[in-house]
Amino acid sequence: MGDTAQKAKKARGETDLKWDLKWSNAGKPDKNEIHPVIILSSSTLDGSEKIAGFDIDWTVIQTSSGRKFATGKNVRQEHTMKSPQTTNSPQYKAEIKSIADQSVFIHPLCARQVTCSVAGAKDWDWWNEAVPDKLRKLNEDGYRVMFFTNQAGIEKQKVKPREIMTKIEDIIEKLDIPILVSDLQLSHRFV
Repeated sequence: MGDTAQKAKKARGETDLKWDLKWSNAGKPDKNEIHPVIILSSSTLDGSEKIAGFDIDWTVIQTSSGRKFATGKNVRQEHTMKSPQTTNSPQYKAEIKSIADQSVFIHPLCARQVTCSVAGAKDWDWWNEAVPDKLRKLNEDGYRVMFFTNQAGIEKQKVKPREIMTKIEDIIEKLDIPILVSDLQLSHRFV
């Protein structure tokens, strides 16, 4: 598919995902033409009486760069990840030290030292290696997996809606299960 055709498809909210998943906007846009909610849904998926809902950031995924928030720009940065002494608590503060053009990230869930290179919407990794299998098992057990998330970086113009949508599509593609999404983009507003 050509670049122009792909852009037109994305503009219509269509994805390359299975299950006829499609993006739509809800609510009145603000002065920057940002809708308060974007939704990923499907008109062909069967309903379910069981729903398993999750926030995305720091529940399903974490940044692979070590930053609190993923970069909103496609800037490549190298990071060396080392594990600390303990990884018992899921609540932690990452430590980032800048050294010239490189950053050293002390990653509490990583059992070995690795170097990663990340950019924009690709700045993510599973929060825990068990997450993908747990989400797939919920889907297998008849749950409709949903992500409910607040991406305030969009309102603050630190990230574009398309970058968040691309990240979510990548997560769904890697999981290979249908996931519905409700993304609140504007703070202090209700639809």
